[in-house]
Amino acid sequence: MRQERALQGRRAQEREQRAQHIVAAARVVFLERGYAGATMDDVARASEFSKPTLYQYFENKDALFFSLTTPMVDELGRRLDDALARANRGELRSGSALVAALFEAMQHAYDFDPDAFRLMNLSQQADLLGQMSPSVQTDLSRRGRRNFDRGRALLAFGVRKGLLRRHDPKALLDIAWGTFIGIVGLEGIKQRSRPGRDHLRRTLALAQELFTAAVSAG
Repeated sequence: MRQERALQGRRAQEREQRAQHIVAAARVVFLERGYAGATMDDVARASEFSKPTLYQYFENKDALFFSLTTPMVDELGRRLDDALARANRGELRSGSALVAALFEAMQHAYDFDPDAFRLMNLSQQADLLGQMSPSVQTDLSRRGRRNFDRGRALLAFGVRKGLLRRHDPKALLDIAWGTFIGIVGLEGIKQRSRPGRDHLRRTLALAQELFTAAVSAG
């Protein structure tokens, strides 16, 4: 019985390792070809597994994309939850502290997996969600809405407590999120054309400073 359990454990571990190897190969393919241009044939070649083997682990290309990007999306949600909890405990006592918590959550999600962050946002900008299977569309949309609700609740708290000016929290979040992903995208392009010159964090810090000055009450 003990040997059987050990064998089952090794098989499960090997299966997980193969799945992670496939996801790593898919990451390279998606980054090179984009979601729309990538195929399971490409992933099979990159992973050095056969297509039938890929389908033992992932139903289709959408499932691979989902496995690659959702850990980052969920990490953003956890960080936003933490920021909202801190606000409710009275730890964020100024508009600047609240905005900093929001930008820190976004920065942490990017740092958690920069490739997944870029892939998710490129797919959104190209409106590729509609090309994915209904189940993946539903799950990604649900996770995205939940994160939007968390961020909006954080900013609504600031408005309600008089820490932020009385603006629509939805619009404030759109501006903050759009600014963040726009800078990440632009700096990524610049860095690829001029390797070694990374101004991302400095530019994001300035964006946070300007946003704070614009929305903080008083």
